[in-house]
Amino acid sequence: MNSEIQKQLTLFSEWVRNQPQFPEIPEKLLHRFLHSCYYDLDNAKSALELFVSIRNETPELFTNRDPLSPSIQETMKIVKMAVYETTDKKHIWIWQVNDPGFDRFETLHDSRLFLLTADTWFLTDRLADDDIVIVDVKDFNYKFITKYNSILGKTISKYQGGAMPMRLKQIHVINTPLIVDKIYSLFKPLLKSDVKEKIHFHTPNSNTLFDYVHKDDLPKDLGGIRDSLDIYTKKMKEMMLTKRYVSLTDMKLDKAMFDHRFSRVVDMKKNPDCNYEDYEVIIKVVLRCRIGKNRMYEKSVERSVKM
Repeated sequence: MNSEIQKQLTLFSEWVRNQPQFPEIPEKLLHRFLHSCYYDLDNAKSALELFVSIRNETPELFTNRDPLSPSIQETMKIVKMAVYETTDKKHIWIWQVNDPGFDRFETLHDSRLFLLTADTWFLTDRLADDDIVIVDVKDFNYKFITKYNSILGKTISKYQGGAMPMRLKQIHVINTPLIVDKIYSLFKPLLKSDVKEKIHFHTPNSNTLFDYVHKDDLPKDLGGIRDSLDIYTKKMKEMMLTKRYVSLTDMKLDKAMFDHRFSRVVDMKKNPDCNYEDYEVIIKVVLRCRIGKNRMYEKSVERSVKM
């Protein structure tokens, strides 16, 4: 890290410490926000403010997503996912739903798993020059429209468009069904104009994806030469468990006091691969920003982790 970046990071850290509504945020996550905003400090501040705000306002997306919980485990059965780095410092994000009848797909659970995947990756040290997202919609049909939640859709679009610390370069929607126009019409009004310009659609059995992403950078499933999506999915699941979240199963507001209980605490002694610092960071970012200035609740979280 050069001196200019370190200076920006120091200024950013000082600003964050002076925001009483913010949780403690690790330096490497602040660095990711700066990097994603091309080291424009004002833009990084705006992105982080939106990041914290959305997570405060929509706990249904950022809690109850323990990777060992029944709902997340069930969603994992129909989703293949990948996030990996290419040789030219691009990050490829792949999301594929495998549910031919679209009977098992649930918008909320799918969204929770996607955001959990993103958070897990964001807590690594890998920074990309460009992020490329590929969404395989081969099994999407009219049932998606009946299951679509417009409120969640609006929130996630806002979060992805302005709060996620990534340099989004391209979005590729592949294996598009005949009803893709109707599905896209649900999202299009929610997207920023610059995001719309990054979206590309590819019909089944076409080779147009290769005009944007080289085969060397794609898994075998998508016509490339890299490992299969099954292998990448397994790697991501292992990463989630290494940085596993404490699940908060009951959190309600009662006369300005939070009533809560934890369903599980990770047995870190049995997991030699667990990065304890990252584990505590996840809890602070994901849970503490729900509660603002309630110090008693913050302490209970920390005590639970150290058990």
